[in-house]
Amino acid sequence: MPKNKIFRYTMFGSLYFTQGTILSYFTALNALYLLSRVIDDRYWHLCLYRPYPLCS
Repeated sequence: MPKNKIFRYTMFGSLYFTQGTILSYFTALNALYLLSRVIDDRYWHLCLYRPYPLCS
């Protein structure tokens, strides 16, 4: 393990930043997926009660 203080702080900061970036990416991907599911559910809900030509 390196004993250089600046190296340790830099390594910690880069790993912390990378972890946050990966977590943010998957959180955004999950939010977009769930949002698309809500939009699809709303669309099919409308199709059940008021049929449109595009609902088939």
